[in-house]
Amino acid sequence: MERWGKRMNDLNPYASPPPIEESPGQLMHRDTRVARGLLHRTITFAEPFQAQLDYDGKYFRQRVYVGQICVWHRISWLRIHPRIDFVWPAEVAGTAKPGRIEMKFNHLLQIVRFTVYCDGVVIYDEQKGMLTTA
Repeated sequence: MERWGKRMNDLNPYASPPPIEESPGQLMHRDTRVARGLLHRTITFAEPFQAQLDYDGKYFRQRVYVGQICVWHRISWLRIHPRIDFVWPAEVAGTAKPGRIEMKFNHLLQIVRFTVYCDGVVIYDEQKGMLTTA
C-alpha cells in the first residue's frame, strides 16, 4: 500500500514538491554576482552560460526575467508561489531548457533559501545570505 501510494505521488502533478535539502552556505560559480532585497534577487551568471536572472515578488506580482525576456509571472494576492517553473530562452542557453526556482521564506517574508535550476541541475543555491563558491 505504501509503495503504491509513493508511485501515485510520483505521478500526481499536484503533489507537493520534495523538500529542499537543508545545507548551509551558497553554491554558485565563480564570477556570479548577486543583488538581494526584500522579495528580490538579481543574479548574473557567467557559467553555465552568460545571463542575468531577475526575480521580483513585490507589489502582489511575481515576475522572473532572463535578460529582457519575461519567462514567468503571476499575480500573488493570496500567496507567494515558492516554486516557479519556467524555460530558459534559447537566446541565452543555446537551446530552450527547463528551469526552476525554489524559495523558502520566514515569517517576515524574507527569502531564506533561493535555489535556481537549469535542466534539473542546481546552478545557484543560497541559504540565509551565506556565500561560498563552487
